[in-house]
Amino acid sequence: MSTIKELFEEAVQNDYSFTAHSLYYLLREGLVSPNDSHTVLDHVQVDTELVGEWTKQNYLCISVEKVYSLKIADDEFVFVFAKNPRQAVDFIKRTWNIVPRNCHEYSLDFMIVRGNEFVSFRELKKDYLVFPAVIGVYRRDEVL
Repeated sequence: MSTIKELFEEAVQNDYSFTAHSLYYLLREGLVSPNDSHTVLDHVQVDTELVGEWTKQNYLCISVEKVYSLKIADDEFVFVFAKNPRQAVDFIKRTWNIVPRNCHEYSLDFMIVRGNEFVSFRELKKDYLVFPAVIGVYRRDEVL
C-alpha cells in the first residue's frame, strides 16, 4: 500500500510536477496526511487552477529537464537533457561549436536501447547530476 508521502517522493523524484504540486496542495490544506493511504485521493479534490499556477511557476523547484533531439547532420542526431529547446541548442552550439538544424522534444518515457536492455530517458536521467547534458549521439542505421 502506498502512502501520500511515498507518492509525493516518487512524483518529485520522477519529475511528475503536477502530481507533486497537487499532493503538496492537499497536504498544505490538511486534506490528507503524509501517512494516509493513497486511497484517500479518491475522496479529495485539488484547486486545479492554483496547482496549475504552482506547476507553471515550478513552486516546488522540481527538476524540469526534458529530452531534446537535435539534428546535427543529415543522418546524425544528438540527444540532450535541458530545460527548454533554447538551452539545448545553445548548449550544443557552445560545447560542440555546431549549429543544430532543428530541435524536437521527446518524452521522458521514450524507450531506447542501452547495451542489451531497453531503458527510458526518465531512467537515464537519474545517472546525471549536472544539466544540460548530452545523453548520446544517434546515427541512422548505427548507434555511436
